[in-house]
Order: sequence, then C-alpha cells, then structure tokens
Amino acid sequence: LTSVTIPDSVTTIGDWAFSLCVRLGDITIGSRVSSIGEYAFRWCSFNSITLPDSMTTIGTSAFRECTNLTSIIIPNSVTTIEPYAFTGCTSLTSVVIPNSVTSIGEYAFCGCTSLASITLPKSVTAICSRAFYECDGLKNVVFEDIAGWYIADYRGYTIVQDADVSNSAAVAKLLVNKYNYEYWYKK
Repeated sequence: LTSVTIPDSVTTIGDWAFSLCVRLGDITIGSRVSSIGEYAFRWCSFNSITLPDSMTTIGTSAFRECTNLTSIIIPNSVTTIEPYAFTGCTSLTSVVIPNSVTSIGEYAFCGCTSLASITLPKSVTAICSRAFYECDGLKNVVFEDIAGWYIADYRGYTIVQDADVSNSAAVAKLLVNKYNYEYWYKK
C-alpha cells in the first residue's frame, strides 16, 4: 500500500488503521475526518500530511515513528496533543501548534531529533513528562506567555520550582534534559 485517499464521507480513522504500512508515502485525508485513532499511522513513510480543519482528536501514538515526516500543522480545533503522538518522528523539523491546544501529552515529541525550535502558544497550560525528551536538536522553545509557569514532580503534585521561561535556549535544555521527567504547568 503506497497511496490512500480517505473520502469526505469518512469522519474517523480507527485505531491501527494504517499502522505498519511502511510504504504508505502519499495520503489525502477527507475534509470531514475529525478523529485519528491510536497508532493509526505508526511507521508510515509519508513526509507530510495535511490535517483537515474538522480534526479534533489526534490519538495516542497516531504518528509514532513516522520517520520521514518533516512537518505538521495541527488544526485549530485540536485541544490536546496526546501522549506519544509524534514520538520518534526523527525527520520532523517543523511543528505548528495552534492557539486551541492547552496540553502536550507525555512523550508527545520524544525522539524528534531534527526538531530545532518550537513555539508554544498562550493557550498551552500543561506540558507533561518527557514531552520533548531526546529531542537532541531542540535549541529554542518559545513560550508566547512567559508568566506563571512552574515545574512539578513526576506525578504532577508537588511544585519543584517556579520556571523562568523567558530564555528560549535555556528552556530547551531544561525540557530536553534536566527537567524532562517533571510536568510543567501554568498557574
């Protein structure tokens, strides 16, 4: 299977739908698809995908280990980037997170080694444990709203320290290395 067109009549792409279709390099998603299930495209080989504006849910591990994926624009109707959604997308260099997203799940971008910079919109209020773990190329994390961030322990309960997110290069180091186990919250 190398190419797929999902028609406008489809509203959901189920769990594991195209997982292990390692030669799937060309995909068109219909305009009415609102949900992509867990592991739906794991190990696919496309380098880009356009998600429709109707999209509200990108399931856990939906694009996990799509190693050829270079860019993704998350639609403005998505509120959560689920855990492991883009884990292991080693070619990913560009991610656009819209103002609708409020939380980034555990390991969401783990191992995206080509990702050098990311901007987190004002709407983001939670970054879960290891969201950017092993993103060794990540050099800048820009927070559009720098006030009121703090780091909590791995369970998300005890405040470890307030977080100064004004220096994008320093924050990148903290998210990738020192505080990758902890949760980051906005007060």
